[in-house]
Amino acid sequence: MDQHRRPFNLDPDFIKKWVVPFYMDLLSPSRHEENLLSATREVWATLSEDVVGRLLDSPEWRSRSTGAYFAALKGFASQRFKIEQLLLASELVYADRTLCLGIAMLKNQESAKCLLYYIEEMTDSPSGHQHIGDALGALEYLDELNSTQLAASLPMDLMESFKGQADLFHRNLTSLFRIKESLPS
Repeated sequence: MDQHRRPFNLDPDFIKKWVVPFYMDLLSPSRHEENLLSATREVWATLSEDVVGRLLDSPEWRSRSTGAYFAALKGFASQRFKIEQLLLASELVYADRTLCLGIAMLKNQESAKCLLYYIEEMTDSPSGHQHIGDALGALEYLDELNSTQLAASLPMDLMESFKGQADLFHRNLTSLFRIKESLPS
């Protein structure tokens, strides 16, 4: 994956427009829905797949988070694999929440397998527990959407341990869908 990443070349004006107004609010979209909607409306007309690609290729979490957010809102399915790879690499844990939200919003059945693998891998990682609940919430959402039961294959104690985080994920996801519905097609 590293060989496909572009070098960090985001200039300050690009970051000021595409990253700064969003990244902190993306840590908890359900608490900052109005801010996110307002900031997104300001850039919506100029948002392109190239912008999203540049954000996702960035070596830092703030840009990756906003890239996943924009890919999900615009429905850029061609970015799904890149978002999944970033999640599986889990290099920057602050980005993982928004990567999970992006994966869920792109609604691809194959993404559920990525989420299941991520959960299984992060369960064994001492630092990986931070976003298992987000991945679990995304997996539950995709299971419901696709009439599958991949989340049911996980140990019940794991499911119960992260129930609160999964519930928060669902609130955040609902907020992002409301934002998406409020934007022009």
